[in-house]
Amino acid sequence: MKIITDPKRPDEVEDVFIPPHLRKHIIPWMHASYKKFDAGHLLMQQSSAVGFSIYFYYIIMECPATIYLQCDYPTITLCQQLHSICLEYFPRGNVGLDLPKGVVELMYFELGADWIRDIAYNNAAVWKIFQAASTRENKSLRAAEVPISYMINQIISEIKTCKEIGMGLDIELKVQILELLNAYRKGLPENKVVDVLSTPYKEMLLNISDDIRSNPNIHRHNLSSLSKKNYIHQKTLSRNFKKLFCVDLHTYVLRECMKKGHHLIITTARKVDDIARELGYKEPNSFNRAFKKHFSFPPKTLRLQTR
Repeated sequence: MKIITDPKRPDEVEDVFIPPHLRKHIIPWMHASYKKFDAGHLLMQQSSAVGFSIYFYYIIMECPATIYLQCDYPTITLCQQLHSICLEYFPRGNVGLDLPKGVVELMYFELGADWIRDIAYNNAAVWKIFQAASTRENKSLRAAEVPISYMINQIISEIKTCKEIGMGLDIELKVQILELLNAYRKGLPENKVVDVLSTPYKEMLLNISDDIRSNPNIHRHNLSSLSKKNYIHQKTLSRNFKKLFCVDLHTYVLRECMKKGHHLIITTARKVDDIARELGYKEPNSFNRAFKKHFSFPPKTLRLQTR
């Protein structure tokens, strides 16, 4: 995603030379560029890692005008504005932003649907965003705004001033984003979506989900074993699981296994082969291939970078 000032000229030239009066707003670990346009000045910064991207825009508007957020694919963002943060879903295309005269700061955390799944169960608006991203809906959605508290402001400040580098930077940013999401969750009015879901198997499915997340295992948590354990036909389980969680059971289990594997690699000194066996992989090479496909780098690379 990026900001464009004129949708008729989406490929406007950006300047790597940042005017002196804007340099104090540069975040060292982000890539920065600058654009002068008819209504003012735009300092754009971005940074991407596996699973998320962060965008920071410092805008000086010399007069009120509309600029545009351009998304090349359906996108979930946690957006920090002047006095609040909110969760939004943008379909592919351009979204107009009406900005007043003066200084405007916007910070977008572009996240995958997995990031918000856990908080989606307690808020109907967040659930709709989760579903929209999973089904790639063609309309924008916005959850409730949460005022920026001292704690939220502190988390954002720590993100901007992070001094880590390399893999350490990615890990630190992930931790801070999760803290920001948790602070956002706490500020939302509770409106549990699970109470209005139509599937008659929701309690069973939620218990299955809790079991998978507490101890993910690619072998034990498969369609055959779970259907026998819960006395439900495989097709019925598969259909209703996907209806409730907007993802098939195998993909859900795989994601949880990869998340736990990543966590164990960076937080323990255990051998990768032992971690693979704990997650249900009889052959460590199978885990290595799945891990590399999921994160774009093998487990041993992550282990070396976190030593």
